Amino acid sequence: MPETLVSDNGTQFTSSEFQQFCSDSGIDHVTTAPFHPQSNGQAERFVNTFKRALKNIQEGKVGVGEALDDFLLTYRTTTNRQVDEGKSPSEAMFGRRIKTSLDLLRPPPERPPSDEKEGNRRSFSAHDAVYATWNGV
Repeated sequence: MPETLVSDNGTQFTSSEFQQFCSDSGIDHVTTAPFHPQSNGQAERFVNTFKRALKNIQEGKVGVGEALDDFLLTYRTTTNRQVDEGKSPSEAMFGRRIKTSLDLLRPPPERPPSDEKEGNRRSFSAHDAVYATWNGV
């Protein structure tokens, strides 16, 4: 849930039900001046970015659905200064980077060899002496 929500004075945002929802959810609801969309600069900037991107993508002669998918994938995987630690929105939501077609250009990460793949699985019994290392994390 967001801490603060900025919206216009539309009836859907000024209804008693929505006000009660915000109150119950601990959301600070701030409304902007009527008929003055510039008051919500961040939302207006996103709308402008979205319209320009959709227009540019559609110039490649793709449908609206495919253009929207391309835009959303790009938007969700691009780092954002407004998100904690400058992560992408998807990274903040899922706790990891999501895979894109650009990841196919990178070499796969090196993985340490595993004894289990070669059938040399280790087993231990109760009271066996074992040696363990700790990296301090």
